[in-house]
Amino acid sequence: MIEFWLTNDPTASWENLATALDGISEIKKVQEMMDLGMKEGEDDLVDVVEEVIDAASKWRSIGLVLRVKVAELDTISSKDHTDPTECLKDMLLAWLQLRYDFTRFGLPSWKLLCQAISKPVLGYNPALAMKIAHNHYTISHVP
Repeated sequence: MIEFWLTNDPTASWENLATALDGISEIKKVQEMMDLGMKEGEDDLVDVVEEVIDAASKWRSIGLVLRVKVAELDTISSKDHTDPTECLKDMLLAWLQLRYDFTRFGLPSWKLLCQAISKPVLGYNPALAMKIAHNHYTISHVP
């Protein structure tokens, strides 16, 4: 079908095809975020922080598991925060603002957060992960 379009339509080009595919990608991204109940940016920051505040001391490990870029985590570390809660907030904001490879690791979601919290590298906290899952009704089982 694409070959037919490229061959028979005088306006057809690889650039137009790439633009169309980028548009589809953006639409899909928006649909996925709507389905997951998380918004890009600061809108969900307070809700997310409230859920993981007890794990604030592990903010960097959580950020690594959520695939926030190491350079971003280093920038947060270099700030003069005396309270790990502030580091946690900055890291979660970076995550919600998609400052990681979301095309490879998925968009921010309660499910991703639950999976991150339940990772052994973070001390394996399935109770907190299940609490988050229960509060947001997104998954029934955290691996």
